[in-house]
Amino acid sequence: MTISAGIEFTQGEYVDITLFLTDNAGEILDITGCTFEAEIRDVNDLDTLLAAFTCTPDIATGSVLLELQSSVSKTLPATVQFTQKGTESPTPAYVLFYDCFKVISSSRKVIASGPVKIRPAMTRI
Repeated sequence: MTISAGIEFTQGEYVDITLFLTDNAGEILDITGCTFEAEIRDVNDLDTLLAAFTCTPDIATGSVLLELQSSVSKTLPATVQFTQKGTESPTPAYVLFYDCFKVISSSRKVIASGPVKIRPAMTRI
């Protein structure tokens, strides 16, 4: 089963997302021996990696933690644009998506994916 969910954050923010992996009966999946890969890309340029999450599995809970350090999220383009009246435009500046793969041996399976909404940071550090 693939989790379909969007993620939102502000440029320069530390991002952490925990995915809990269960079977159809709600039982924790055994992720022993699995590794995970998660990336953000622009749908108009899929060959260019914008960011890779650090993925940390927890075998006891059947979960995987996806992390983006603030130094990485700061480099991503804001997808949100604003109108002259200061309201959020319905048209994004960029269309970004992420996906997360569970990898075991040579088998790769998507476990989560969705759009990425990034607000511009107003404060400059």
